[in-house]
Amino acid sequence: MAQQAYVPQAVPEQASMPGPFTRSGFNQEDKVPWDGTSPWQIVGEDSQLLVAKLAPGEEVMCEPGGMLTREGKVQPSVQYGSCGLGCQRCCCAGENCCRVHWKNNDSKPLPITITPFFPAKVIPLNLDKHSGINVKMRAWMASFGNKTEHGVKMAPSFGTACCAGQGCFITTLNGS
Repeated sequence: MAQQAYVPQAVPEQASMPGPFTRSGFNQEDKVPWDGTSPWQIVGEDSQLLVAKLAPGEEVMCEPGGMLTREGKVQPSVQYGSCGLGCQRCCCAGENCCRVHWKNNDSKPLPITITPFFPAKVIPLNLDKHSGINVKMRAWMASFGNKTEHGVKMAPSFGTACCAGQGCFITTLNGS
């Protein structure tokens, strides 16, 4: 009898007690099981990956080195935005100065897999609802399209800058 291959669950079973993201106002509505109609899936239990199905002409933006697998006609291009934005991301936000845009140049949907730089849980965030959110530096992994931008704001006080673990600048994510 042939063994079936293990297919990881996109979302582990939720406990009855709400998690920290639910208690803080976020919900898990963006985490969807892979049913063939969703354009993306989060795969893995502890060290997770993002598997996306890019429609023709669609792109995903990630940090350099974030792409794990792709089909041949999903092609990269490197973009900085402007010199000022690249310097702001690199020097103030603690992010990479450039972004890699992986675009599907084929006439059919093609898959791409994006991975974080370290073992991590992948948390989907809808920036239509949460644009301007503060995030830990290097927490951003990828975005669909090209409308996500990192911003920075000064820490509210000297004590926060020295003792909160984020430094003098706090990274923000803006976009849709």
